[in-house]
Amino acid sequence: MECSMIIIKFCGALGNQLFQYALYEKMRILGKDVKADISAFGDGNEKRFFYLDELGIEFNIASADEIAEYLNRKTIRFVPGFLQHRHYYFEKKPYVYNKKILSYDDCYLEGYWQNYRYFDDIKDELLKHMKFPCLPLEQKKLAEKMENENSVAVHVRMGDYLNLQDLYGGICDADYYDRAFSYIEGNISNPVYYGFSDDVDKASALLAKHKINWIDYNSEKGAIYDLILMSKCKNNIIANSSFSWWGAYLEYNNGKVVVSPNRWMNCFENSNIAYWGWISL
Repeated sequence: MECSMIIIKFCGALGNQLFQYALYEKMRILGKDVKADISAFGDGNEKRFFYLDELGIEFNIASADEIAEYLNRKTIRFVPGFLQHRHYYFEKKPYVYNKKILSYDDCYLEGYWQNYRYFDDIKDELLKHMKFPCLPLEQKKLAEKMENENSVAVHVRMGDYLNLQDLYGGICDADYYDRAFSYIEGNISNPVYYGFSDDVDKASALLAKHKINWIDYNSEKGAIYDLILMSKCKNNIIANSSFSWWGAYLEYNNGKVVVSPNRWMNCFENSNIAYWGWISL
């Protein structure tokens, strides 16, 4: 079977999926025949939940045969004489913008694509296709409160990061948050802090000296509610997390103060994916 299309692999949690969707949408707008490979989800293949279904985003889904066609081509890239075969591309340098990707017409793309330069020019189009669910009454009242005070969303990533110190250790530690709080206090009048984390107990212990209203009633499948609430805050302190990156980006404006870490991972140079105007510490 001969194909001529772009297939983008979707994987990871909500923030990762949003970056992958953003590249998908950019390819679509560029006139590509683009499809989504969501085979990593379901049937026990992926521990994560496919959140984009909850956002009402519509995709052209790649069939098993179409995916197999491209992944079979992947195996011959290493056969002598076929090293230049370009039908499969794995993102080798995370966080780095590779403009060449946007010129591809016939390729399977595997990666996270965590760089706003791929899609910032189509942000309005992205948001148009995201149908965020209505917040439950309690969260709706909280969102209204956030919009009427100098609210600051504080995201603390725990979970798997605690076991991957070589990759993530020493980036968003207590010192980073102390500096972030100091910056906010020096630039925002009467800030009110709202904390979000995948482990509220450990996060609140880490930031015990700071007065934070912790949001702890949303389950993993309720991560979209957390994302909405983070975006409703007037300001953000984010972690080295694609989830809190999107929480700050979705309703970013020139009046919003966003503090972010100056690197995302320890093992990659140029791993700062802060959006323009954000404060990197």
